[in-house]
Amino acid sequence: MSSPAFAVAEPLSRGMSASDALSEIPDLRDLLTRLSGEVAARLTRALEHLGDLADSGRPDGKILQSVGDEIASARRAGIVGQQIVRLASGHVRPETESVLVCDMLRTMIAQRSLADPNTFEFRADRPRARIDCDASLMGALLQSMLDWCAEQGSTSTKLTLTDTGSQVGLTLSAAFSLADDVASDALDSLNWHLMYFTAQALGAPLKRHETGQLVSLIISLPRPAPTAAPTTVEVPALPTAGCQVLVVAPERRMRDQVRLAIRGLDLLVDCVSSLDAAERYCADRLPEAVVYDGGLDGQRVSALRCNLRAEEPGLPFIEIAQHGFGEAARQPGVSRVQLDSLTGQLAAALATELARAR
Repeated sequence: MSSPAFAVAEPLSRGMSASDALSEIPDLRDLLTRLSGEVAARLTRALEHLGDLADSGRPDGKILQSVGDEIASARRAGIVGQQIVRLASGHVRPETESVLVCDMLRTMIAQRSLADPNTFEFRADRPRARIDCDASLMGALLQSMLDWCAEQGSTSTKLTLTDTGSQVGLTLSAAFSLADDVASDALDSLNWHLMYFTAQALGAPLKRHETGQLVSLIISLPRPAPTAAPTTVEVPALPTAGCQVLVVAPERRMRDQVRLAIRGLDLLVDCVSSLDAAERYCADRLPEAVVYDGGLDGQRVSALRCNLRAEEPGLPFIEIAQHGFGEAARQPGVSRVQLDSLTGQLAAALATELARAR
């Protein structure tokens, strides 16, 4: 078997950091074994629940819910596997912009607190500090970190954003306690691998350390942006999971609104801020749908659409209109969603277009 083009983070022993573990990097077999095991175990449990349901001979809401939960978890594992492979194989072209990490993280924690208000405690030394990085990758890194901490911790996770005052810049640390019955290799879950490779793509080294049941994680974020140059800036069950969507919008606020509006579709979302960046992106990889700001140059958008559809006929294009539909209303083959209706309409429109394209 030839050596793979990328490496998988090795399972860590107690007291061993992620950087130490990289001295001996295994091939893909460990990750594939873990992914296959998670999917197979969950589907096996789903089949067992179905067997119980058949034996009972009558509908049982709890068993049906258990079946749905296991299948959803298996689906999630498959999507995470797709994301890991995409990140690790280098099919990501970061777009640099100024990002308020504190605001992004606080928003994610607030969303999670609706289900469990005691999962995370967060404080920041410099709440308004910005860093120059790819906002999509930063969002993915923070989400995977929160997922990993939530699945592993038996206590509330303490998160701290610190300005080290050194060349490293900002560091994000997390600390929590493991449950007594957690196996030593449980920390090396799919969410750990997803976090690791997302951090690698972002250029944000991370270290993990375990002392007894205490676990700590430190992520060295990209350097802060110069303070003189800030920028202001229920879904239908359709086969959207893992689809690649490109969002083209100059304003950071609109890109954030799009991410929030479609987060329940389990999509792989990349964002760029210009049509030039969109053209470079599509030269390397063809997305499965394009969502764009209706204020962009109409002729250039039409040219991009024609070029992409020459390679992939029927590739969905969805315009976000800020003030009515204007010229786009006469463009064939383009779906339209009003900016003030994103939350209620974009996910449904995108899911429908992707299902039709498939």
